[in-house]
Amino acid sequence: MEPGSIPFTWILRNHSTLVVTLGDSWSWGKDIEQDQFELVFGNRLALSQNADFLNLSVSGAGNQYITQLFCDFAEVADQLAYNKVVVVITFTEHGRDFDGWFDRDIDYRSWLLANIKTASDYTEFLAWQMTNMAQRIRSAAAKISNLELVVGTNF
Repeated sequence: MEPGSIPFTWILRNHSTLVVTLGDSWSWGKDIEQDQFELVFGNRLALSQNADFLNLSVSGAGNQYITQLFCDFAEVADQLAYNKVVVVITFTEHGRDFDGWFDRDIDYRSWLLANIKTASDYTEFLAWQMTNMAQRIRSAAAKISNLELVVGTNF
């Protein structure tokens, strides 16, 4: 998946709150036709909060891509005219993607060589990978002055 090739949906209702969802097909609205977009979880949440809605979710996205989308959003969020920005990040299964386009700068080889001694150690790899993404999200979140952040996983 190349950056910049995904169409996002932004519903402007002229409210002072923005709800943003980031995730894979679960957040994006898999199997929902465009004319049924009001059924998407993020839109329903935005309606309940009297908020505008920005869906940055991408069907098929992995956690590295979801993390990068949030980091990119954090760079511009304070330029948006909202009193409150509610971001809901829903991660997909661990290990769905790694060592690809969005985490090229992470030295997985060295970590694996230093830490994997038995088969059960691989769960530590997944925990280390998620910790790395959580740290990136925490750093990016500090750039948004009016942020309410919810992070979860669908697996």
